[in-house]
Amino acid sequence: MLNWMSKDSVIGGIYGRPTTMANFLHFFAGGMALLKAAASGQTSSALWPLAVVYALFAAGFGLVAFRPAPLRQETKDQRR
Repeated sequence: MLNWMSKDSVIGGIYGRPTTMANFLHFFAGGMALLKAAASGQTSSALWPLAVVYALFAAGFGLVAFRPAPLRQETKDQRR
């Protein structure tokens, strides 16, 4: 529901930070749980691809959430 309600906002901006953090925590916790289950060997091997996808999404949202914001460059019109 949070993702749907914030679909028009810029992800990674100050107003998109709660959405970014919620998605990061979801994919990080889910990825860790899937990796633990897949590594235990007691479940099917079909969990490995899902664990990799979750890990990739966690890494992506982690980059957006924790990297510094890019510096904004001024244009000629903004300097006047």
